[in-house]
Amino acid sequence: MWLVAVLAAALLISALMHDWSEIWIYQDGRQRPATISAGRSHGVFEYEYVANGVHYSGQGQSGRNLSSNTRVGQSVLVWVSASHPQFSSPEMPIFSPWVELAIAVALVGAEIVAVKNLVRIYRTPKKPVEAAIAAPGS
Repeated sequence: MWLVAVLAAALLISALMHDWSEIWIYQDGRQRPATISAGRSHGVFEYEYVANGVHYSGQGQSGRNLSSNTRVGQSVLVWVSASHPQFSSPEMPIFSPWVELAIAVALVGAEIVAVKNLVRIYRTPKKPVEAAIAAPGS
């Protein structure tokens, strides 16, 4: 049971960390020019941008939130939080991250309830088949 709780907590923390940056981009995001600086596996590209004189980096995926013909050295526009410039994304979040966070919390809660019920079902002692056949009316 503890393992399920730890996994559920890890999932929730991962969602919170992802949503935290999207919350700021959604609230005060501005587009800034960035340059694709490196390509990684599975079409992931790193980009670099400057905000308030400080260099930052982020990443996106070709065909997902970057153009499918993205190449190293190419200039792209990325969304950067004005108040938290370390948070960036190649695209503006589609809907409020608060809704996404609520969905993640609901899914984790449903998972915990489902696993708890499964554990309860499998821990319940079963009557031997012979006893149920020998005394059908009892």
